[in-house]
Amino acid sequence: MEKKYKSSASVVLIVIILLVLGTGCNTQLGLGFGFGTGGSSVSLGVSTALPREKTDIWALQGRALLSDEVQQVTLTFPKGGKAEGKVWGTGLYAEKSTIGMAAVHSGLITYKDGGTVTVRRERKRNQFWGGKRNGIKSLSSQKASHSFSFVKE
Repeated sequence: MEKKYKSSASVVLIVIILLVLGTGCNTQLGLGFGFGTGGSSVSLGVSTALPREKTDIWALQGRALLSDEVQQVTLTFPKGGKAEGKVWGTGLYAEKSTIGMAAVHSGLITYKDGGTVTVRRERKRNQFWGGKRNGIKSLSSQKASHSFSFVKE
């Protein structure tokens, strides 16, 4: 009977190795031992997660990055971006605005060339004024929200 357990363990080990090496997934392996009055046991667990798609930096909103702990961040946008989301404000943008679109609206970068911007969290505002700049139409809002601006270097 001991030989049967060894061959089963070998098959399980081979399956786990194939999972880890062959799927491109993030795989975690857990091994547990238990001892008690009724005997002993061994348990083996495998957890796999499919690879995530990369987050498109052009779609990030201000509230996703800025907080009381993070007041300023520098982002680099790749060439060939596209308009995603919405923008509220001009110069000072509501935190729900898409950072990349706001940066294009401000004239700091373009979708074609991308570029690097530094975003700074600003205090809460009660009003944001919209306007059309650089092919982007920003919206007005009377809803109180934290805001962000761009540090011009």
